[in-house]
Amino acid sequence: MKILYLAYTILENDGRTKELLNVMKKIGNVTLVSCVRTKTYEVEGLEKHFKLSLDGNKQILNSGSYMKFVKLVSNALKEQKDIDILFLDNFFVSPIGFWILIAHKPKFIIVDSRELYTVRERKGLLKKVFALFEQAMIRKADVVIAANEFRAQFMKKYYKLKREPLVFENIRKLDCENIDESIQKKYSEIISKANGKTKVLSTGGYDVERGTDRLVRAMKELDNFFLFVVGGGPEKDERILKSIVQEEHIRNVYFLSEKLLPEELAYFVKNCDIGVVNYHSKDLNNKFCASGKIYEFLFCGKPVITTENLPLIEMCQRYGIGEADNDFASGLLNIARNYERYVQNVINLVQDISVEKNNNKLAENIEYRIKAKLSIDR
Repeated sequence: MKILYLAYTILENDGRTKELLNVMKKIGNVTLVSCVRTKTYEVEGLEKHFKLSLDGNKQILNSGSYMKFVKLVSNALKEQKDIDILFLDNFFVSPIGFWILIAHKPKFIIVDSRELYTVRERKGLLKKVFALFEQAMIRKADVVIAANEFRAQFMKKYYKLKREPLVFENIRKLDCENIDESIQKKYSEIISKANGKTKVLSTGGYDVERGTDRLVRAMKELDNFFLFVVGGGPEKDERILKSIVQEEHIRNVYFLSEKLLPEELAYFVKNCDIGVVNYHSKDLNNKFCASGKIYEFLFCGKPVITTENLPLIEMCQRYGIGEADNDFASGLLNIARNYERYVQNVINLVQDISVEKNNNKLAENIEYRIKAKLSIDR
């Protein structure tokens, strides 16, 4: 089957898109149109890759960048006139998908709705327009993909879909076993600041909206713990967090502002004891969070402290891999008191999870729906 895959995202940074591409390569010949940081970046097994080179995510919201992407899609369509499957990856490509639907009539449409925002929740006129097109394409799609079961159930009801979206979780894995010696040398002095205390790692950066300020304040009650906050973030949030540390005389927190490469992040995950997975509940996308971070910690054998979002509560309670508790101090103490039991539960869970199994399941479900539609059309 001929597949045209549209992803207005910087491919090197996007783990979900990489895995969805692996799924679609199992189904047919994929022509990809995407953004890249470097023109030399290659994805194995593609029929062709039309690349828009961008320096960073800020350029994604630039109208000039978007129009260049539209032109690339037009070039791809000239080469691939017959489209069996049109795959729309995130809401940015929904207007383009609507145009292709009318002008080129692809046989089959797949939409990955990786974020869950209603039109009302989208901020700014332009994003609301994109959201309206996404809503239209979700209703016209043969297959809609959601990032967890909570989202799938909500979307079926909200969009009045005949069938529930397929679920493709953000299962991603860091390589915690093969860390280069140069990375160990670079960061070992930072890790040693914990000085034998229970090491807690937050990889979400300085996001105060997600409750990182409460996490930092909790460390005042936890003398035997040490918190590392990595990933950087807005200067405003950084000032808030550092002022809390200074004003409340908190000595067991370390901030690392630089953006970490996956292998550097793996070093911190491997050398800490408990991971932090925190979200707010002010919108649907966060309320029904689809966390990839939780799997990064679990695959490296680390239990987690999470906020009280429904998917996180369900995962912690069902598998015993951590504590979902907005009172971070209480949750961290519970994990520390029974640490070996939580670690064993993590080990038991990840034995039954794999990126490849996740990909194969989605590929099989998509193929089943394609065959079902083809049989009806005959």
